[in-house]
Amino acid sequence: MNSYSGKSKFYRSILAVLVLLIGSSLITALLSIRSWYKPAIYLRQISPVTVILNKDTLVIDKVGTDEAREKARLNAIKNSDNNEILEVDNQAKAKDLEKLKLAVHIVRHSISETPAYIPPINSNISLDTQDFLLHLNYDKFQQLLLSSDFEKELTESDFFDFVLDEGFRKAVSKELLSLSELERKQFFESLQSIRKQLDEEEKIKKTLGKNFIATIKNSDYELIFKKTFVVQKLLLDLGIVTGLSREKLHENIQILFPNLSSTELYLIQKLIDATTSPNIQINWDKVHKLEQDAMHLVKPIEVKLRKGSLLAEKGNIVPARNFYYLENLHMLHADIDWKEIRSNYYILCFLVLSILIYIFVSRFRKYSLRHCILFLVVPATVSVIIAAIALWGVDKLALAPVAMISILLTIFYSPVMAGVIVTIICFFLAKTVDMNFWQVLPQFVGSIVAIYMVRKAHQREDLTKAATQIAIVQVIVFLITVVIAVENFKVPTVLIVASLYAIGAIGSVLLSIAVLPYLESSLKLITPFKLAELSNSSQPLLKRLKEEAPGTYEHSLHVSRFSEEACLALGINYDLARVGILYHDIGKMHSPEHFIENSMGKANPHVELNDPLKSA
Repeated sequence: MNSYSGKSKFYRSILAVLVLLIGSSLITALLSIRSWYKPAIYLRQISPVTVILNKDTLVIDKVGTDEAREKARLNAIKNSDNNEILEVDNQAKAKDLEKLKLAVHIVRHSISETPAYIPPINSNISLDTQDFLLHLNYDKFQQLLLSSDFEKELTESDFFDFVLDEGFRKAVSKELLSLSELERKQFFESLQSIRKQLDEEEKIKKTLGKNFIATIKNSDYELIFKKTFVVQKLLLDLGIVTGLSREKLHENIQILFPNLSSTELYLIQKLIDATTSPNIQINWDKVHKLEQDAMHLVKPIEVKLRKGSLLAEKGNIVPARNFYYLENLHMLHADIDWKEIRSNYYILCFLVLSILIYIFVSRFRKYSLRHCILFLVVPATVSVIIAAIALWGVDKLALAPVAMISILLTIFYSPVMAGVIVTIICFFLAKTVDMNFWQVLPQFVGSIVAIYMVRKAHQREDLTKAATQIAIVQVIVFLITVVIAVENFKVPTVLIVASLYAIGAIGSVLLSIAVLPYLESSLKLITPFKLAELSNSSQPLLKRLKEEAPGTYEHSLHVSRFSEEACLALGINYDLARVGILYHDIGKMHSPEHFIENSMGKANPHVELNDPLKSA
């Protein structure tokens, strides 16, 4: 039996060590969050971390290089020869030649005073109908062209509003409706082409002006036409740049053809104005190549950054120049700091083993595997919350419910153990989660006060009362640290952070109250609150004892009071002793009349038995 008990204790000890070492790994991972979780830095956004160079470094100045290349690109275009990037548009030349031919055709008809003849497009359509449609309002023509119900458009639309002759209206409608759908489509396409030509002729006439025809009639106009073709060809071969003023173009004609008379020069200039457009265009492929060649000649600019240079400051926007420095140094996503994590793990393992030794050798507290699990679950749960807050923003860490560790471990184990573990957690907060000593101090002091406040708590209401006091302590300590450690502080910021410390303290108590029942039931651990509930006379089992064995109940009450006084004198757990003694005679309910305290003047059943063995 002793051998089995020894082996069991040995295996439980090994299991406890494994549980706490696994817990150490988990807590190390959570509290070392800033060593493995490296938030990315983005261009012109608020930096989540501070980055300071730890050595002199040579880097490429991307911003400076881009500025130099942009300057080289602009200079390449500015200093380039126009012949490199400009070219003559041959299609524009051919188009202008056709326009000049059309202008000559128009002028000839105007001189001879014979209207231009437009032959019939379709044999079923009369020239009068064709002429009516050619001169129809543009919007009405398009409406008729695109109509899905052609007959309805002819009968119900306003195409004939200005045609008074009813017979002509009917004739036009009859001729158009006689065409098949394909014939009508071809007819209107031809009409549209002629209408465009007529519009072009109208523009040319307007540009030439009314005096032009009168002037050219009195000159050798065929010779003027020939000279105009020569002038246009030479101008287009040389190239006309977009934006060239008409005055400058006229001046160029005069320079190129100095022997023209004033009348010839006037007429030729008018024809050129009506028919000739800029034909020089930019060759963008050449421009792009010119720019790229100029930019490639600019070598990357290197700068030397000194040790201690601040490249990014937490909470401030990262300048573009510094962002590209970090990108060049591959520091936008920092590497995991395994050295720091290992260091934290070794320290935590050493502290955990020290706690184990204390648990095993303490004569006041017996070793329990469930307590080892408790030492894992409570700090790990708080560490999860701290890690989540750190990811949310390290400036919110005043919300961390550190006092929750003090409250739960004081209730379940001892104030000393609670103080030791909360000190370890606060140490790692200051070491690994970007919190300095002054930021952690309010939470540490609040946790120590929490131990003092709950060490004698016997009801859950006692915890609620303690919440306000812990919050006040954390806020007061924070305000003292602000006065001592902060030179220039802003009152609104101080008030916000103070409120976060207060919320963190109250949250610690509320979370503790919330998880207490689950820890009690899952780990089968007894707390003063559970003992207080068990000692309540309204408990069903105690009520049965009082009803079925009143003498035993009174006896248990008296003995429990005596034991409470004895425990107080010895400094041991009087709650546990009192509850244990209240229930120590609960088995007498099986046959209460066989015990003398319940006889109440009745006959003694043992006399009737007359058998000491059965009575025993």
